[in-house]
Amino acid sequence: MSSVSMAFFRRDALIFASYRTSVLSFVFGGAVLLGVVYFVGHAVKADSEHLDKYGGDYVAFLLAGFAFSDLFGRGLSSLPANLREQQQSGTLEPLLVTPLALTELVIGSSLFMLAQSIVRAGLMLAFGALALGFWHDANFASLAIVLLPAMVAMFALGLLFSAFVILIKQADPVISAYNLASAVLGGVLFPVQALPIWIGVFAWVFPLSHALSGVRLALVGEPPSEVLAPAIALTVLAALLLPASIFAFRYSLTRAKKEGTLVQY
Repeated sequence: MSSVSMAFFRRDALIFASYRTSVLSFVFGGAVLLGVVYFVGHAVKADSEHLDKYGGDYVAFLLAGFAFSDLFGRGLSSLPANLREQQQSGTLEPLLVTPLALTELVIGSSLFMLAQSIVRAGLMLAFGALALGFWHDANFASLAIVLLPAMVAMFALGLLFSAFVILIKQADPVISAYNLASAVLGGVLFPVQALPIWIGVFAWVFPLSHALSGVRLALVGEPPSEVLAPAIALTVLAALLLPASIFAFRYSLTRAKKEGTLVQY
């Protein structure tokens, strides 16, 4: 990891730590979410054949869904949120006129929020494994096969939404609408297979649906051969999204510099 990326990480960590309410919110929010998942999961007592291949336990299904949707969601929104903050504070243009590589700006701006999500997801999974007895047979090779293309696909979407931030100065409505649709069609709360067929077909275009399906299979111990389908779907989506998002991001930067709108927000 480059010194520039670590400088970005240290800056964001210091800002986060300087606000006690942010730290308390991070801890308290995670605890509340765990409680909600546990009690809702037991209250609903979902009994569906669609849960069988994921272990059959709705609490485990929900916990994995929330843990990894948070991780993937932060991977998507961290860069747009950071760029928007820098626009409003007036630091974006000075950053872009420094001899800073674009890749260092992109990676460094996303690093701390992504690290936060990894910690939170890890704590949720540890709670499920240690306190609730889930996922003791998790297959980490299968998990890696799914997570790698999933994170690339989510990063590509984040880069695409960042282009909106630079061009139209506001991407929150777009990201919020996408996250809402992704939560419904991505299988966070219920298996995608339980959706009507005419709606379920739209789930294919959301990386989250393939990611959660593969992750849940890996957590119950399925071998790599069983997660190949979602991994391949994620690889295809990543291969389509990444070049398009890089082009859109570079185009938005070039246009904003020509029009002199980097300082506008």
